[in-house]
Amino acid sequence: MLRGRFVHFNGTEIRPTKSTVRKTLFNWLRPSIQGAVCLDCFSGSGILAFEAISEGAASVTCMDKSPAAIRGIEDNKKRMGIAGIDAKVHKFPKPLSADNQFDLVFLDPPFDHEHIVVYLDWLLGSGCLKKGGFIYIEQPKPLQQAEVPQPLRLFKSARTAGVYFSLLKLEDGHE
Repeated sequence: MLRGRFVHFNGTEIRPTKSTVRKTLFNWLRPSIQGAVCLDCFSGSGILAFEAISEGAASVTCMDKSPAAIRGIEDNKKRMGIAGIDAKVHKFPKPLSADNQFDLVFLDPPFDHEHIVVYLDWLLGSGCLKKGGFIYIEQPKPLQQAEVPQPLRLFKSARTAGVYFSLLKLEDGHE
């Protein structure tokens, strides 16, 4: 749907997910992305949100602490004529509402901040991930199953050029 279109962004603090990583990630997600309701935490450029919509997701809520990043996502959305993306300023660790339930969460926090488990606990504590839902994470070091809080399971992982990325799954038995 969005092939050949480019997401424009400004700012040196934004680290968009590389195209090789996105290709692998969306190959992993292909069986479950169609019609998915997604949350993109620490959105930055919003590239994962645009890719998710392009791959058939029903909607993506983008959150970032930077008003400039949110404006950039909104500008790209308008320029490309895309519906289904809602962008808003949200600062970690402000609680998330369990009123919205997501099939897939993109969790790509700044590399020089908290350990990823802090963000996973924050996300699990919100109760906003549907049973059987996925969490995508990107970080500068590998994630081990022993670090993954229950009831999440390390589903898939890979590495490219110093970036480790993983897909976690919320076990169906989680209440």
